[in-house]
Amino acid sequence: MSSIRKQMIAGSVVSAIVALVAVTRADAVPGPCSADAQKLCPNVATGGGQLMQCLNQHKSELSPDCAKSLERMKQQAAAHLGEIREMRRACGSDVNNFCKGVELGGGRILACLKEHESNLSPSCQAMLKKSASH
Repeated sequence: MSSIRKQMIAGSVVSAIVALVAVTRADAVPGPCSADAQKLCPNVATGGGQLMQCLNQHKSELSPDCAKSLERMKQQAAAHLGEIREMRRACGSDVNNFCKGVELGGGRILACLKEHESNLSPSCQAMLKKSASH
């Protein structure tokens, strides 16, 4: 697997994890897990996934709303990772061919692929159309 593809995957996975952690940070985003985090994980530092890990360790003690919220986030993260794998399979060689020097993040790879859309493999073109319809 090329380093660009590995970086694309790693960046997306990190983004998904950061999003999951941010949603459960009691001090950052009020929501269904704020009270649970304050009660069950009062001394756990935010950031680095520590709060999420603590909440998962207390799964049986979570409020119903927080438990539902965490499950929904896990499902969304799993779906997102599935989409990343599908994109990698469909567009990996096109990224290597057309976007080698493009810096990761901020949608730059996607913008590069769109710039070269007429030259992309049929599978990558189909993936771009599919992602645009979501």
